[in-house]
Amino acid sequence: MRARPAAGASFPSPAPTSAAPATIAVPPGGRARQSRSTACERTATLGSHMPGLARIPRRPTPGLGLPGLALAAALAGLAARGEPQFAVDHPEPPPHQAAFRLVRALPDPVLPRGAAGAWDGVDLLNPSVVRWGDAWEAVYSGFDGAVWRTGLAFSDDGLHWTKYAGNPVLAPGDDGFGQRDIAANGDAIAQGGHLLYFYQGRDAAGVTAIGLAQSEDGRRWRKSRAAPVLAPGPRGAWDESAVGDPNVIAAGGRLYLYYLGMNAAGLQRLGVARSPDGLNWEKFAGNPVLDAGAAGTFDENGVGEPAVVRRAADFLMLYTGRDARERRNLGLAVSRDGLNWRKLSTRGLVPDEWRRPWNSQVICDPSIVRGPGGEARVYFGGGDVAAPARSLHGNVGLLLAALGPDRTGFDVAADWSGEDSTEILRGSFPIEAAEGRKFAWVGPAAEITLARGPANRIHLTAWIPLDLYRQRQGRAAVTIRAYANGRALGEIRRRAGEDGGIDAEFDLGPVPTDEDGAVTVRLQADAALEPAGADLRRVSFIVNRLESR
Repeated sequence: MRARPAAGASFPSPAPTSAAPATIAVPPGGRARQSRSTACERTATLGSHMPGLARIPRRPTPGLGLPGLALAAALAGLAARGEPQFAVDHPEPPPHQAAFRLVRALPDPVLPRGAAGAWDGVDLLNPSVVRWGDAWEAVYSGFDGAVWRTGLAFSDDGLHWTKYAGNPVLAPGDDGFGQRDIAANGDAIAQGGHLLYFYQGRDAAGVTAIGLAQSEDGRRWRKSRAAPVLAPGPRGAWDESAVGDPNVIAAGGRLYLYYLGMNAAGLQRLGVARSPDGLNWEKFAGNPVLDAGAAGTFDENGVGEPAVVRRAADFLMLYTGRDARERRNLGLAVSRDGLNWRKLSTRGLVPDEWRRPWNSQVICDPSIVRGPGGEARVYFGGGDVAAPARSLHGNVGLLLAALGPDRTGFDVAADWSGEDSTEILRGSFPIEAAEGRKFAWVGPAAEITLARGPANRIHLTAWIPLDLYRQRQGRAAVTIRAYANGRALGEIRRRAGEDGGIDAEFDLGPVPTDEDGAVTVRLQADAALEPAGADLRRVSFIVNRLESR
């Protein structure tokens, strides 16, 4: 995969330099322009959750729902295509919440191309780095001047790599999909004791699509079937001409595949599909989810090669952007639900002063490997020829990065300038102030996704307006129930005449975290009020602080 968490794995720090299955169980707009390639190794055809929560409406009610379905009006026309509407997970932070930054670039390739005449002697690109067993495995693409194949390399530390003696492990013409000149440019993910590799291939008619190969030992691979698992769309679709650049993440018992689609005019954009098993995919009706940039931006000629990573409360995407001269760099986008993406820059992430002669024209093919404490490694393809498809003199390099800390809480007293608190505590209304104190009303239900704390507990400070409930509704009591990842944690019950203040802790106990170590905490009240006058909100209680400890 282009983005892979590595549970339990730590990274040795590189020395500073002077220059800076069998059974498969697996789970997000533009201008017409000349057809060009986005992938570094594109073939001729291409140019040579998860349940979640919607953004909460301010009025009349902060309702909860699936993030993709919050776009119902916009998607109504799209649904006529027969493509599904679905959600991916989590809430969207403001730009500074993304907290992704590149720290430095290693000056030399960590995985260089082979000698002249070797199967990977012209280009070595498209690294997909996974933790397999007690070692790192890189599944990569090699080009000999005529054919793209897939090979492997192994490493104990992620810095020093040894190519597999049995390379290449996947090639065009093998049994299965990919009959012509490419069976590469893919993404690997560990699922159910297998490695799955979604790769780009071309059929006998020259149609570029996405196939699937599997391995039980990480060395011997077999293609799943003769047909692709994801094919281009129907005539007139945004991806009618070709699909490629697969990147897959697992969440909520499904696989979600981000991919490049190309239309008849050669415009290349990114979409997403989902699958329960890795074989049968349904495309999102709102595709494409990421478009090419405006004139003059680093990605005006197209976007591709997505690498998506989930944090506790959001999604980040690295992608390749191509400028008007076919010079390539990486871009960053952020999403709260995996479907609706916002680019964070019109310039590439890698500064020119970090480039070296071997990657002076091309930085592409990101593969993110997460480490402890918010650190990350970004493996990438680099080249010194600004060509759209191949013969870039490609090698694989390494960027050191920081993903930033995951969110651990919600506090009305924090500095919320420049960010929307209702995006973090879904189901809440904007923070208010009265008599020198800040507070946030919430509706009958509120949710927040948090990184799990070391004490394995959730702390809540809140207040129930018991007098209002008694005066308006004659209620004798109000109950708030707490859940984490769907499991009940406990309840708080306050009766009329009691103090409505709440200062409580809930023990998470055996509640499982999701794939990224996060928990979604839900507070559910059994009553709600309508404030007086023209205020149309339905409010249940006030939250001051909700955090993991």
